Amino acid sequence: MIDLTYFTFRLGTTTYGVESQTVVEVFFLPEFTPVPGLPRYVVGVINVRGVILPVIDLDLRLGQTPTPYQTSDRVILLAARGQRFGIIVQDVYGIEQFAPAQIQTHLLAQGTDADATPFDQTAEPLQIGLAQREQDIVVLLETDPMLAAPQQSPNLELALKTLREPNPEAIAAVRQTLEEETSLRSLTPFCPHATPAEQEIFRNRAQQLAQTAEQDELALGQQTALAIVKLGTEWFGLPVAMIREFTEIQHLTPIPACPPHILGNTNLRGEIITLVDISAFLALPPLPSSDRWPAVIVNIEGVSLGIAVSVVLDIHRYNPATQQSMPLAVQGSARDMIEGAIDYQGTMVSRLNLPRLLAQEGFVVDFNVI
Repeated sequence: MIDLTYFTFRLGTTTYGVESQTVVEVFFLPEFTPVPGLPRYVVGVINVRGVILPVIDLDLRLGQTPTPYQTSDRVILLAARGQRFGIIVQDVYGIEQFAPAQIQTHLLAQGTDADATPFDQTAEPLQIGLAQREQDIVVLLETDPMLAAPQQSPNLELALKTLREPNPEAIAAVRQTLEEETSLRSLTPFCPHATPAEQEIFRNRAQQLAQTAEQDELALGQQTALAIVKLGTEWFGLPVAMIREFTEIQHLTPIPACPPHILGNTNLRGEIITLVDISAFLALPPLPSSDRWPAVIVNIEGVSLGIAVSVVLDIHRYNPATQQSMPLAVQGSARDMIEGAIDYQGTMVSRLNLPRLLAQEGFVVDFNVI
């Protein structure tokens, strides 16, 4: 059976996933505008290239206690039922594939299959399954009902059941408090706890996000998508069209008689993937050794390869006409590996030519170029 592809992200201590085809793009949290008359979990709207879109606080939508927003938070722009909207998350991991056998769509009661109940119960209409990974579990979410108001507040019924004394006044107080949590939100300033410097960052992001439409006349389908990653302190863009998935590699087997930039092999769901450090080919110091490697799995001419990175920051779409010439600071052979630079939220990001880079002599055994 065909593996299922999900885009995974973190909220609190839990990893969640949505079907990758519903993800339009990812960007850092900008300042949003609260709007009266919306459910509390729809915390406001943002201007994305001239289109006003709602933003959902996923903590609130899942009935959880929200956490204060940080400049490191992301917005995942989703498309469902013909509408686009954003969800606020704390970190993104990227695209992952799960075999059907890894996904459980029922919760077992009393340990027997006969007692299994559907995972997407009324109390948790967004959660449609669990995907098993080596070290943890990914909660899979359905995007279609995210904008719809919950049919009932599971927190309300839970709180009522936990009251030990059948005190009508206490029950009424709990009911009022919890109903207010899911009622229309009061308008408050965006991120009031943020420092002036942080507020400026949020505001600048919102302005850049809105101005893109005026500066870019190409439609979304004509834009180029890059995965923004860091190698040490340097920022690079990798063509999304060549990326199979993002993952974290924890178990590496060294390959004898290979140069140090070939870090080793790993078994990724039954497929042997070679992990490499491309830093040396970009005139950068090697990445520090680790037992947990963030990695980008690329596929070039039918060959899959893992590229170790420091962190995956974002998936960014841009107009190729705005690409700038190569930075003067890039010297030597590294210039051959870089096609140009783009402006990403005020930072210059070098766009890598992956086919040329990975065709270097002595680079990787599987490419038959050594």
